[in-house]
Amino acid sequence: MAVREHVIGVDFSGARDAGKYVWLAEGRVKNGALTLDSCCPARALAGGGIAHDIAIAALVDRLRRARTAVAGLDFPFSLPVQFMGQADWSRFVGGFAGLYPTAELFRAALNRAAGGKEPKRRTDVDARTPFGAWNLRMYRQTWSGITGVLAPLVRNDDVRVAPMQAAHCGKPILVETCPASLLKAEGLYVPYKGRGEGPRAAREGILGALVARNLLRRPTERLRALLLDNAGGDALDAALAAICAMRASASASTLLPADETDRLEAKVYF
Repeated sequence: MAVREHVIGVDFSGARDAGKYVWLAEGRVKNGALTLDSCCPARALAGGGIAHDIAIAALVDRLRRARTAVAGLDFPFSLPVQFMGQADWSRFVGGFAGLYPTAELFRAALNRAAGGKEPKRRTDVDARTPFGAWNLRMYRQTWSGITGVLAPLVRNDDVRVAPMQAAHCGKPILVETCPASLLKAEGLYVPYKGRGEGPRAAREGILGALVARNLLRRPTERLRALLLDNAGGDALDAALAAICAMRASASASTLLPADETDRLEAKVYF
């Protein structure tokens, strides 16, 4: 039996207009498959809007209130251990904004520290994630996710973040997810983002495969149209993140750290 049957998937963004690009998919798990109940951008959440800070605050509020859920979010929860500067993950998260007041300063500092290279965490290698934490296409997402989502929720003890923190009844469980890693593992990693018949057909193929493999129950026609018609793929990515979160909570043991590296660098669930 799954640890949590209420599942949330978040396709995250650190963009200035994040309310357009942060998407949440919510559903319920039964017999190992996810039934989607809703999927929407952060601007449609209670208190949400298009501007970054408003959208992220609405997301944090939604996660805080989802006390029975496991939520998968697709941004790096940590850095390679040699660049953390801390032997405790919670302290690392709490001090992140003080060390790196802006996303640009974060990327510049890590580029200097790594000599212009972009080494990945062990879990990134294992999960075959596309980018490292301060890659040009990822650094805003990393910075915004750690400072805007993880830091306030961890500071106020509102959540448990696996595998660094043990699950607690009555508190949401957050896990790091990667839709691309799931698609690679399932042999479904094809270009699916963009307008036109080709990308839409790819989204339709991915959705059909997820249903056929009993990872996802066939969505309602309204949700199916939303997942297919959202050209950026954000809606589908949110659903994929939810499936990753479902898999993460398949049993209590999957949420536990394998070793000290997991406790510091986090783990990508897919």
